[in-house]
Amino acid sequence: MGDVKLDIADQDARVRLYEQALTIMRGLAGRYPENSAWQRELSVSLNKVGDVKLQRDDVAGAGSAYAEGLKIAARLAERNPENLGLLRDVSLTLSNLGDVRLRTGDATGAVANYEQALANIRRLSDHDSANTLWLRDMTVTMNKLGDAKLQTGDTRAAAASYDESLTIARRLTERNPANAQWQWDLWFTLKKLGDAKLSLGETGAARGFYAEGLPITRRLLATDPGNVQRQTDLVINLYQLASVEDGSERERAVKEALKILEQLRNENKLTPDKIGWPDLIRQMLAPKL
Repeated sequence: MGDVKLDIADQDARVRLYEQALTIMRGLAGRYPENSAWQRELSVSLNKVGDVKLQRDDVAGAGSAYAEGLKIAARLAERNPENLGLLRDVSLTLSNLGDVRLRTGDATGAVANYEQALANIRRLSDHDSANTLWLRDMTVTMNKLGDAKLQTGDTRAAAASYDESLTIARRLTERNPANAQWQWDLWFTLKKLGDAKLSLGETGAARGFYAEGLPITRRLLATDPGNVQRQTDLVINLYQLASVEDGSERERAVKEALKILEQLRNENKLTPDKIGWPDLIRQMLAPKL
């Protein structure tokens, strides 16, 4: 019901819209408690409310909505074990709860949620290993698990999660190279794994992952040259490469990144969190000691 207004700039209006939908679904689910369709819609509505509350930094409100949604989804999945869609609902809601825990600094709790979500996705994949929706769910959740493990200080375990995610991301892009979302997922996972390897002191491996990601960001930008997110992704990739390079390769990457950022700044397209990026990149032009 709220999907028609996903582009609403006023987040308060979005919250009101989803909460109105939630009130309707509560009424229907309460009136027909044995109606699995209404119960599922109630769970979906709770997740949507959780999503918009998390976007507004109402972490506690998001957590409450997700937790309530999880109870309903888990009950439905237990009642209908043959319904794989319900099992996916459980995994997605567990992942959402993990996001909340990670935002609140409870990395250990987030790891537990992501691992539970991943176990359910693996069960789904056992039914149909070629299902691309479930494969993408798996790579996204593995990346989240890696992020949570990083926050617990277990960088090696995080790298292992990213590495497994990368294997699946490669499979998806090999199956459909024209899918821009899957290409972005592949680049994002290469970035994550490169960062983890760099933290482990494996500079050569990090360089390899960053270098593999560069043509992906270039292709994605070439298909949508005016896309600011695509441009900043390329800047990130160039910055990563520059951080592990010396000499002319480092200088070339830094200058290209700086050129993109200065153009975005001149066009007032840099978001507040990226205003300082040009100065940060410019500092890299100084000789590396």
